[in-house]
Amino acid sequence: MNFFRAGFQAVLPIVPGILPFGAVMGSAFAEANLSFGQAMLMNTAVYAGAAQLATVDWPEGARRALR
Repeated sequence: MNFFRAGFQAVLPIVPGILPFGAVMGSAFAEANLSFGQAMLMNTAVYAGAAQLATVDWPEGARRALR
């Protein structure tokens, strides 16, 4: 349990930067009509946040071609 507490305390300083990005990505996923599963797959597969935003903002035609 001490390892969990130490890890939690180590992450606390970056939480203020993570929360707004999560809100932005959630809004972008919702606007792109992606399902929850698709959003979680994107978060897992694409680590770079800028790449996630660029991919979600693709034109609808490009997204249809990839389905």
